[in-house]
Amino acid sequence: RQVCIFGFLVVLGIAAFLACFFGQSLPGVVAVVVLASFGLVVLRTCRQPLSWLGLRLEPPTIFDLRADGSLEVGRWSACFLSRRQWPREEIK
Repeated sequence: RQVCIFGFLVVLGIAAFLACFFGQSLPGVVAVVVLASFGLVVLRTCRQPLSWLGLRLEPPTIFDLRADGSLEVGRWSACFLSRRQWPREEIK
């Protein structure tokens, strides 16, 4: 759902930019660029409050409890999933 909302806002921003650009409306282009920049700054600086509102910007952590009792935790780093595994004896 969040991806759809952000995707819609991006498409709306691009459409508004193109409409103003090809309509040769300089104030419109400047307004769209300023609003888009402001939105990106808010998303970047307010990461913690946005996550409390349910708008998470990073992929979730993956937990996997195996049949042998070991725990595997996967965390996204850039585009790569880094996994770490703990045996049953180390988990308290």
